[in-house]
Parts: sequence; structure tokens; C-alpha cells
Amino acid sequence: MPTEQAKPEAKPDFGQGRYSVIQMSVFDDGQTILKLSPKAAERLARSIATELGGYFAANGVFAKVGIKQSKTGPINLSEVVKLKGIAQTDNLKVLIALNYIADAGKFNVLWAKTQWVFTSSLMEYFASIEEKVKEQEKEAAIGKGK
Repeated sequence: MPTEQAKPEAKPDFGQGRYSVIQMSVFDDGQTILKLSPKAAERLARSIATELGGYFAANGVFAKVGIKQSKTGPINLSEVVKLKGIAQTDNLKVLIALNYIADAGKFNVLWAKTQWVFTSSLMEYFASIEEKVKEQEKEAAIGKGK
């Protein structure tokens, strides 16, 4: 008799929005580098994207858009946005750290095999994310009558 194998969790759908690529990257790196569970990595990714979107929405950002037509007909589109004086939150610290780690890979550092050590405040933040995920799972189980 064949045994049932556990199905791997499907990657979350982050859509096609402005921060979808960042969310996917944080989701993947959250598991491999930060050692978060898939649900906690997803929560972190969505939280970071929400925070970034909030900064841009609240600050009336003016985006400079450049359009240049290529020789073959299609156009090239670029956008640059800058915000100054943003306070460092745990989400931004994590995003900065993950960017730093990704940049290390560009200089032949095997970032996936490196033992990264995070401050106690970031470790507490990661633990709080995991705890929130567990609380949500318990509430969902109670709601389903389990």
C-alpha cells in the first residue's frame, strides 16, 4: 500500500504589485537566511511591503519617470523615488540586512552557507512574528471546531 506523502506548501501569491518582487525575495530569504517558518516569512514579507507602501502613500511621493524610445520601437521606462528622514523600524532593519547579505554574494561570499548572527532585538522580532503566526493558527483551528 502506498504511503501518503506530505505535500509541500505552495508559495504564497504576492500578486503583480510594486512590491511583489521584494515580497518574494523576503519570503525566500526569510526561510533560508533568517530561518523563519514559511508562514512567518510570508507575514514578514507582507509586513515589509505594507510598510513601504505606507511610506510612499503618506509622504506624497513624486516619482520621476523617464521614458526613452529604443531604436527598435519599444520604450524604456525608469522610475526613481527617494524619501529622506525615515525612522528605522524592525522591518526596515531586516530589509537592509537582507540587502546587505545579498550584496555580499556579489563579492563571492557564500551567503547561504554563512552563519549570520542577528542582534537580540531582531531575534526577538523574529520570535514575535512566529508567535503571531502560531496565535493565528490556533484561532483558525478554534474557528474550524478542531
